[in-house]
Amino acid sequence: MRNRLFLWLLALPLVLSCYGCWQYYRTSELTESLDSIKLLHAKATQLLQTDPNITMKFGDTSLSI
Repeated sequence: MRNRLFLWLLALPLVLSCYGCWQYYRTSELTESLDSIKLLHAKATQLLQTDPNITMKFGDTSLSI
């Protein structure tokens, strides 16, 4: 009985920590892409404020971050 309690006290935090690390790894790609989109939007907004008549062709990748 005592060994089983010790096993639960050790295993449960370990399992929860592994699950948390997996969730962080799984969602980190999504948050990185959202951050780059926000940065691109901020750069485009800044360019529009400096020159309201600016145009950009579809597929143009000259806008660097």
